[in-house]
Amino acid sequence: MYARHVLPDYLRAGLSVVFVGTSVSTTSAARGHYYSNPSNKFWSLLGATGLLDDAVLGPEDDVRINNFRIGLTGIVKVRAESSDSRLEVKDFDVGGFVAKMEEHRPLVIAFNGRLAAKVVARYLDRWVPVAGADWQIADARVYRLPSSSGAAAIGSDMKRQAWQAFGAWLRMSMVAR
Repeated sequence: MYARHVLPDYLRAGLSVVFVGTSVSTTSAARGHYYSNPSNKFWSLLGATGLLDDAVLGPEDDVRINNFRIGLTGIVKVRAESSDSRLEVKDFDVGGFVAKMEEHRPLVIAFNGRLAAKVVARYLDRWVPVAGADWQIADARVYRLPSSSGAAAIGSDMKRQAWQAFGAWLRMSMVAR
């Protein structure tokens, strides 16, 4: 019997990028949408990447994110948590995450923050990416972004610049493929 997921994955074949978080926040779980906490800047940072053309999306639009060749998932799927520091090793389903990436085969896997990237890198016996990495998961290039969480230490201007640089890098990666 499978455990009930806090939020569904938004995955399908043919995605340019899958954004991978660590765990769904308690606010997002209660609202039923990814990145719903007002302090989380995911949706505005996603807009800064240029991957949405002129569309402006918010948490309630997560159900149509695949229309933009973008996917959403996390590595903790059965528990919402207000802080990543409360997570335990048993909460992470890295094997399940890797299997999903092998099934859907996105072009790029973008980790939203260091913890998800670190946990997956350790599982695969790789180094933690700083931005773009030389290693792959299921033929997808790996990239680590600064966390969109309002609790993350990096300033909002630096986050925005990093996400903009990611958008440019991804567009170049898509052209090269």
